[in-house]
Amino acid sequence: VLGSWAQGTPTATQPDVMAAFSSRGPTGDWIKPDVTAPGIQVLAGMTPQPDETTPTNGPSGNLYQAIAGTSMSSPHAAGVSALIKAAHPSWTPEEIKSALMTSSVQAVVKEDGVTPATPFDMGAGSIRANLAVSPTLVFNETYADFVAAGSDPLHRIDLNLASIDATTMPGTITTKRTAINVSGKAQVLAISTQAPVGVDIIISTHQPGPNGPGNGVAKLSVGKNKSVSFWVTISAPTLASGQYFGRISLTPHAAGSNPVTIPVAFVRTQGGVTLSHTCAPTTFVMKTGAAHCVATVSNLSGVTANRSEERRVGK
Repeated sequence: VLGSWAQGTPTATQPDVMAAFSSRGPTGDWIKPDVTAPGIQVLAGMTPQPDETTPTNGPSGNLYQAIAGTSMSSPHAAGVSALIKAAHPSWTPEEIKSALMTSSVQAVVKEDGVTPATPFDMGAGSIRANLAVSPTLVFNETYADFVAAGSDPLHRIDLNLASIDATTMPGTITTKRTAINVSGKAQVLAISTQAPVGVDIIISTHQPGPNGPGNGVAKLSVGKNKSVSFWVTISAPTLASGQYFGRISLTPHAAGSNPVTIPVAFVRTQGGVTLSHTCAPTTFVMKTGAAHCVATVSNLSGVTANRSEERRVGK
């Protein structure tokens, strides 16, 4: 039996639409997924002897099928990772993963085809192989630090990842990141941030002091094959409780260098450690008067909270 059909005509469709069945994050204290990749109707190799008790495995006798799901998205990520490893044999797994993330694109929409996707839909963004093999910045982290984070939930936010997830943000929180310039040239990167109304994401090149980060900096400079450390402060003291998202973008001045993206998520909520105080009297005469105050700190979390003490006397 010989079958034939007419030549098809190409039809333009919208790319980078999240599948309705795609799992959403977060997972624990992390933004998940890290990235997204193609996973709908992908022509791929298939065993000619599938488990025929499950209809979704398709008919037997076929070496190729159009397949959808994580089983298609994951090989795309693995394949691009293999390309990165071939181009940069000395890179660690964390550097490779961060290359996928920092070079991703954000023109991704939810399954309705209109609403912009969030970091819990797409992670950092959609993989682009040509950008991932030549990123501008990557991030590295050690096995020991990952192990330590298992018993230190208060400081998991400080793992040197290419994303930031503050699962408890009482009003202001600061974390540090160190990026490696792998572009092959010195870089000056312009900083821009996206955040909801009432939220400030401030980048500083020195650890903020008691008075906070100030206005931060507008750019980062890093030499060829060098590292740059920066502090990220999320400030939203008047924001209502809830889940929020933001993004940090670093745009290189050097021609031919790829932009860098870092997704941000945080939950505006009171943490497990609370502070209350009482004073008597509540008013007093300047110079001659005095008030006595008692402060109570309560740790309602399941882990030990280390304290640092600072006393101030106002005039």
